[in-house]
Amino acid sequence: MLPEDVWAELSKSKSSALVDCRTQMEWARIGTPDLSQIDAAMYLVEWRSAPDMSVNASFAEEMDAATGGAYPSKLYFICRSGVRSKEAAHHMQEVLSSKSIDCTCINVAEGFEGTQTPEIIAAGTSGWQNKNLPKTR
Repeated sequence: MLPEDVWAELSKSKSSALVDCRTQMEWARIGTPDLSQIDAAMYLVEWRSAPDMSVNASFAEEMDAATGGAYPSKLYFICRSGVRSKEAAHHMQEVLSSKSIDCTCINVAEGFEGTQTPEIIAAGTSGWQNKNLPKTR
């Protein structure tokens, strides 16, 4: 789902939330989506950790802690370009399904910074921040 469509869904559904699964360094250096004007829930949980970008073995447990175990009907996962978030969404979908938790996990295509090809980076037209959606920086 494209970033602008995710923004629209988060704006109208209080039974959904955004999971920014980038690294702490990315959150600090680049910023995060800002959902304050729509009062939507957002969780910051690393899927892969710098510097070696290994998978966070505690991801599901950290998601449980972040949500208090009360999952919304939809979770939207965002990373830099949509690759890590696709992995994280797939992983959480499997975990939640194994626990019979009714929650749909959806990847945010293009991610926060946009699709990572030389042409698209130069154009600066894809991704949450390039579509001028609210962000913290």
